[in-house]
Amino acid sequence: MAIGHTQKRGIVLGAGPTVGIAQSKGIYRAIGNSNFYSTNVDVRIDRFSDFDPNPDLAQCGCPPGTEIGLDWAIQIGFSQLQGTTDPSHTPTVALLAGARTQTWQLLAATQNVVADLDLGVPAVLGKWYGVQLDLDAISASVHTRIVDGSTGSTLLDSVTSLLPFGPWDPAIDGQFDIEGFFGGEITAETTPGLAVVDNTDVSIPEPATMLLPLSALAIGAALRRDGGRSLNGRPL
Repeated sequence: MAIGHTQKRGIVLGAGPTVGIAQSKGIYRAIGNSNFYSTNVDVRIDRFSDFDPNPDLAQCGCPPGTEIGLDWAIQIGFSQLQGTTDPSHTPTVALLAGARTQTWQLLAATQNVVADLDLGVPAVLGKWYGVQLDLDAISASVHTRIVDGSTGSTLLDSVTSLLPFGPWDPAIDGQFDIEGFFGGEITAETTPGLAVVDNTDVSIPEPATMLLPLSALAIGAALRRDGGRSLNGRPL
């Protein structure tokens, strides 16, 4: 059965046309540490941010190997907050739609492992995708599945080992405390990204309980005329 259509209800993660540049913005829920993590959601990307074509990794605090994933319209995955409210620089294993390549990428950035892999699947504006990400923290294997929402066809169904990218330790690299859906701009100059999520794998709470407090960002709720609920990021 096809997922997503023009009248589909969803939560908009992004900002208006001229405001809202922030390192990350979106929603998350707390999860417990586990040997296996799984998430799935429907996603539509409405806009990619602009970006600095020559980013300074030292200035942004980004590890080498993450160059293609510094700006993203939406990320689906797991992070370890480590006491912060902004997950843009926290240990993460996620699937993201990168602004630089406009493709889906698999990102693993933990204490011992850094990998940002272009999966070769275009992330097309205005198209709904069904996205699934499973992580076996013991074997360091990641299952990614991307489905075309309009046709129901599978665009990607693959398993990737993270072992070639560093000495994975399940007790360190496989420990996460949030499941999140968010976008961000590490080097964007004027235009923020914009994406919509729907049919998350957990029931959606009331808007007041699902706001993600982020540094330099406040998220306000408003009703959209097309039937979707929106969370529009605005800088403090």
